[in-house]
Amino acid sequence: MVEGEFNIKHWNYAQEKHIKIWMCKTKSNYSHTKYVNGRKTKITLPYVNICVSLDGNNTRFKDEFKQNDEELPYIINKLYKYYYERGNS
Repeated sequence: MVEGEFNIKHWNYAQEKHIKIWMCKTKSNYSHTKYVNGRKTKITLPYVNICVSLDGNNTRFKDEFKQNDEELPYIINKLYKYYYERGNS
């Protein structure tokens, strides 16, 4: 399996242990071009941080990502893998 690829065992383990990983909006923004009805439209989107809830403690990582960043799903899958391996070692 490729590093950072989705693994259902890791996700199921996180669900059983009530570990939640999601994206939180930040205060800083960036502009993005979107096509609406065949026309370019410039929109403003907030950057996101990765947030983790574990045992009632919420943690927000400092790194900011664009919402359409290709690396974001791989980072989230690595976090699921990290918590799975930490709990099963």
